[in-house]
Amino acid sequence: VVVTAGGDPAPAAPPAATAPPADARSFLLASAEKAERAPAAAGRYWYTEYTTGQVIDTKTDPATVRPPADGRRPRPEKLPYTYELRHGQRSWIARDGDDPSRTVTGIGAEAVFPTPEDEAAWKRAGSEPLVPEELRRESVNDYDMAIFYQLGNGRLSTADLRKLPTDAAGLAAELRRRFDADARRSEADARGADPEVRRFIEETRPSFSEFVFTAAADLLAGPLTPGTKAALYRVLAARPDVRSPGTATDPLGRRGVALVLPMTASDQALGVRLIIDPESAELLAYDSGVLTMSYTRTGWVDRIGARP
Repeated sequence: VVVTAGGDPAPAAPPAATAPPADARSFLLASAEKAERAPAAAGRYWYTEYTTGQVIDTKTDPATVRPPADGRRPRPEKLPYTYELRHGQRSWIARDGDDPSRTVTGIGAEAVFPTPEDEAAWKRAGSEPLVPEELRRESVNDYDMAIFYQLGNGRLSTADLRKLPTDAAGLAAELRRRFDADARRSEADARGADPEVRRFIEETRPSFSEFVFTAAADLLAGPLTPGTKAALYRVLAARPDVRSPGTATDPLGRRGVALVLPMTASDQALGVRLIIDPESAELLAYDSGVLTMSYTRTGWVDRIGARP
């Protein structure tokens, strides 16, 4: 069940599809072959259009506790429902750092209830607006500075991304170099921290597979060359703990092949999932369980406002 910024209901996305488990390695190697056959196009701006979804669990998250309306001090009321806040964004990231970039946020903001029971509980609680005021209208943001992409704890410009190795061995070595640098920095931070902070740093330090999987989530929808994208798929294929449960439907209703990697943060195991289009080898969605990013259009254009 969907409630838009204006409060009108809309149909919910269909449930995830299921299929027999797929061979992740074979799928990733096939995706690599498709990726490297893509045209090596380039333009002035890298265009990205995507929808972000954030699960708001008011039944367990203390940040969502509603204080008493009369201003008194009785125990605050915990709202008895869960919903997902979705909103779209478009961005034009300049290939040259001297050119301006632009993002447009707050596109089609809506609240999506996972079950009819959650929607009914929301109505019983007063049907208060769930879309924040800042997302109720589109906002255009221009940047006269270079925009960077994340790779571990490091930042890369569009030009840096396009210089990454195009062979699997070279890209794996570069990722390992960055992973080791992050690990050394993390160890130094842990040595100088108090015991509780040190314990947290040590328990949340990623494995190399987690580092590679996160890099894929951050970069596959970005301006990689076809060779680097293919190499990244081959590096993922070499990680034995990357698995595929089969086909899945992303939050926008598109079907693809799911890739999963169990991740451990503190004492809680988190499942992270990528959904890849088997025909185009494009990233459809990233899903951490509480945050999703669904990519609808990416590619090179020559001016702000154009779409590929």
